[in-house]
Amino acid sequence: MSGGQTVDTDELRAAAGAIADVVAPARRMEVRPAGASAYGHPTAHGAAERFCATWQIAVTVLGARAESGSKALRASADTYEYHETVNRARMNKVREQLDR
Repeated sequence: MSGGQTVDTDELRAAAGAIADVVAPARRMEVRPAGASAYGHPTAHGAAERFCATWQIAVTVLGARAESGSKALRASADTYEYHETVNRARMNKVREQLDR
């Protein structure tokens, strides 16, 4: 990159992989209440069902956002490498023209 800054694309990909590793088991997780008899009262069972439904949605949304972040990190690494390659080729072309 310009300005003396660098981006370690391997680190970006490692972070993306780590996110994916954490998210994979969570994406298979199901938040469900125990059977109705476990709560002793229908109102308690209904509250447990609503609680679990809410957390199931939260797990799903957080998993999707984490996967999106993981994909974005990989895409950033690809973009940095692409532009580095393109810019290097352009600079080499300029050098060749100046050396003529």
